Formats: sequence, C-alpha cells, structure tokens
Amino acid sequence: MKNQKILGSVIIIIIAGVLMWFFVNRAQKPTNGLTNNDSDLVVLQSDQQGRPTEQTRTSDPQCTENATEKIYYGDLQAGRILQVTLSCDQKQLTLTGVVNQVIDSTNSADFAVGSAPFIDSSGKSDPVNVSNDYNFDGYNDLYVLSQDSEGYMQDRANIFLYDTSTHKFKYNTELSKILNIDTDSVKKYVKEVVLLGSDGEPTTTSKYKTINYKWVNGHLLKVGN
Repeated sequence: MKNQKILGSVIIIIIAGVLMWFFVNRAQKPTNGLTNNDSDLVVLQSDQQGRPTEQTRTSDPQCTENATEKIYYGDLQAGRILQVTLSCDQKQLTLTGVVNQVIDSTNSADFAVGSAPFIDSSGKSDPVNVSNDYNFDGYNDLYVLSQDSEGYMQDRANIFLYDTSTHKFKYNTELSKILNIDTDSVKKYVKEVVLLGSDGEPTTTSKYKTINYKWVNGHLLKVGN
C-alpha cells in the first residue's frame, strides 16, 4: 500500500512536470525573431512561406490604406535569417532575427542625413535586401535602394555594412556613392556601371562602362579589369 502511494505521487509529479513544460514552451514558442506579435498589427499580405510581407499598425497614425509597413527577408549568412521592416512613413528600418537594430533615417548616427534620399520603394519589388557581401567578410550587407532609374542603369543605393564587432549594420559612404553597385566575389571587386551616353535605349550596353574597385586598408581603390 505504501509503495502504491509512492508510485502514485511519482506519477503525479511527472504529469505535473510534463504539463508545466508544455505550457511554458507553448507560451515561449520561438518565432526566430522574425514576426512581430504586437496586438495592433494587421497582416495584409504574406509570402509563400506564410511570412508577412505587408502589414499595418493600428496604433501608428502614419499607417494608412496607402502607407503600410513593408517587410523584407534576407540571410546574414546561410540559414541565418534576417527580417527588415520598413515603417509606414518610410523613415525607419527595424531589423529583427539574427540582428536586432533600428535604423532611423532622421538620425545622423544611423544615416548620412541630407546626403541622399533614404529609400525609393516606388518601383522595384525588392528595394531592401540582405543578399550581397560588399566587403567580402563572409557576412551579407544591407542594401537600401535610394534611386530607381527604371532600367536606365542609374540606380543608387544606401549600403550598410555588417560590423562583426557590434553585430549591427553601419552606413558606408564610399559604397553608397557607387552607381548600379554589384560585386565580383571571385576577384573580390566592387563593380560600378557608369552611363557614358544615351540614345533613348536603356539596354544599349555599348553606352556604359564598368569600373572596378578593390578594398585596400578599409577603403575602396579603383583598379583595372
């Protein structure tokens, strides 16, 4: 009889422990830092993976029918997902996931205020991305389109390099001055495509030239092909 009571107590303790584990983990179910569970958010669109790509925030007076939060996803490194949310007024980026950071375009500590527009989201579907490593350190950097030339090879972007010491993105003036920025990961070149002339045909490649840059002591140096 005594043994049965002990066994019964053990079973009750085990069941209580299992239930506690279940409810604690349910309450703290991981979201990988990629979703905002604020009660005032209304998701308007999602991607094929069920992740929100457009949402509105009822508590934000800047959010209207024609001004909503846009959400972009990228990889800091393979499998290390980053979410970037553009505010309704398009003045702020909120990064969550493997990096937690707010970039305020009106704050000179975050951005070179007055040097260029912060973002041009009127044309391209991906004006914000984290998919290119501009300084070849093994971490993708943040690209924010600031001028969409609509195919005329005059695109400009604000580039924020990932800083491994602070685990934050930092605005880079040199990269942000480059037109139609691209990279050559084999030669470790940063590439710029410059318009030489125009005959009304934006795809006439003979009217453009490519300028290559290489990183030397933390700065870009123009090099030959």
